[in-house]
Amino acid sequence: MELSRTNKKNLSTVAAVVILLIVMNAEMSCVEGNYCKHLSGKYHGWCITNGSCDNTCIDEDKGNISGDCGDDFPPRCYCWTYC
Repeated sequence: MELSRTNKKNLSTVAAVVILLIVMNAEMSCVEGNYCKHLSGKYHGWCITNGSCDNTCIDEDKGNISGDCGDDFPPRCYCWTYC
């Protein structure tokens, strides 16, 4: 019985360490890249869907990596680039 409890504790510890490493790795990948956003020059009107904003930004400039609708009102299309 004692061996069984020890194995369960070890398995729980290993699982916790693995989950912690995965979370830390995800956080690091978000911090490593520096992204800048700017208002799209070609998107007109209220930004309703991120997909149309994303397509406009990518077509607008090869340096843009994506686009999404901002949280402002009225919502506008913002393009994302590497800084």
